[in-house]
Amino acid sequence: GRTAEAVEGFQRALKIDPNHMATICNFAIFMEQQGNTEVVCELYERALAADTSPVTAMSNYGHFLCRRGDFDRAEEVLKRALKAAPRDVSVLHNYG
Repeated sequence: GRTAEAVEGFQRALKIDPNHMATICNFAIFMEQQGNTEVVCELYERALAADTSPVTAMSNYGHFLCRRGDFDRAEEVLKRALKAAPRDVSVLHNYG
């Protein structure tokens, strides 16, 4: 496929705006589909470090961590998401 081109596109976008949350989160989702869990974690941790971390990023990362078996970190991330958006359906679902 065109995986290398997609990765280059995400990287170029992040060079222009390193804190663009939609790009960070979409890149993380893409890299998870490619099986690159190390980069997925780096990207979501980067998103969580920002003051404007979207609830969706927290919810997706928490769900990802659960699938990896990292339940302690998943609980931390999902509790943060719940605090930010206690009625968000995706957060409630992922926190289960």
